[in-house]
Amino acid sequence: MRQFEPGTVNHARDVVIDEEHGKAYASATFEPEVVVFDTAALTVAKRIKIDSTVRGETFSAASVSYDREARRLYVASNSTNEVAVIDAAADTVLNVFRVPGARSVIGVSHDPQTDRIFVAAQGLSLIHISEPTRPER
Repeated sequence: MRQFEPGTVNHARDVVIDEEHGKAYASATFEPEVVVFDTAALTVAKRIKIDSTVRGETFSAASVSYDREARRLYVASNSTNEVAVIDAAADTVLNVFRVPGARSVIGVSHDPQTDRIFVAAQGLSLIHISEPTRPER
């Protein structure tokens, strides 16, 4: 066990573990990033910056969902009403898309069987279902 310095992950919200590849992904609320930890070395391996597609706005990482088979991490942004798709093999952003009609997106879950993304929004008590095209694996 290791206690990281305060601020290593700003207002950490969610953490998902990829046991097979020795990584942990932590969302940094109010920041446009996901912090990747090396679970063997117990160190910060990388910071994945997520750029918003909304002009003049900043992505704010909230909830995360992980598809282990596809090695895709889905990240909700509560400031811009977007979802980012991250390639966990390369730890890079594949896509950022808007969630139409949503306000204050806070939760995200991906169903790998249907490739649907379920998004919960606080502002309108809304559940939005998206079916984005999955990037090639």
